[in-house]
Amino acid sequence: MTLETLTELLVESDARSVRQFLLTTFDGIGAAGAEKILSATKMGPRQSPSKLKEQDIAQLYMAMKNVNLTEGQTMQVLRYANRVPLQFQPAACAITQAVVANNWRAYGLSQSRGQLPVGPVTVMVRMASVWVPFTSESKEAIAAYPEIMRELRLGLQAVGRKFAMFLNRRNRVRQEGERREIFLRYLGEVATAVASARITANAAGRISTAGCCTSPNVKPPKPIRGLMSVAKRSIQRTEISVRMC
Repeated sequence: MTLETLTELLVESDARSVRQFLLTTFDGIGAAGAEKILSATKMGPRQSPSKLKEQDIAQLYMAMKNVNLTEGQTMQVLRYANRVPLQFQPAACAITQAVVANNWRAYGLSQSRGQLPVGPVTVMVRMASVWVPFTSESKEAIAAYPEIMRELRLGLQAVGRKFAMFLNRRNRVRQEGERREIFLRYLGEVATAVASARITANAAGRISTAGCCTSPNVKPPKPIRGLMSVAKRSIQRTEISVRMC
């Protein structure tokens, strides 16, 4: 997302406050994340999005890019049995026990022994059966039968493998972006050095490399055009990978 896109979203939003705008516009931002962003920008939670100035929008944009929203978040487990949510006794339920027992570290998440993994992840598990073995008549938790625990373990492992593939693909996209930024950072110096090495002392009337990258009316030398072509192809590949994620 660019600064211009954020500005358009703020103008078109019907939210009454910046906090409501963050919660209703972006799926990955929760209540805690919105508070972190507002704290970084030093904005009030009731400030109207339509009254933000350009400087405020720029601060909000930078905060949304730099604030770590995943810090301190733990996995959320949603349990269902025959489409009925199980809201009580999560520790006594076979679903929660299977999630905690799964080795999520192997799939890229940080996890302490006997605890849910750390990360902005939600796992929803539903058990559909003609006979669901609840732990009590209140039907608040599912009994940890060996057959149920085995099926839960296999299902969570299959989900974990797909999740690890997603994380690896996203990391590759991030690394590609970092390499692209380094390439573009030194593009001018490299291109100027290559071009100057090919220009002889008696090349009177040829294009000077000192102004090839600054003058909009002067066509850059062939080395610079080649490097820019490589940079554009790299940018296109990175954007395609980001859209696929």
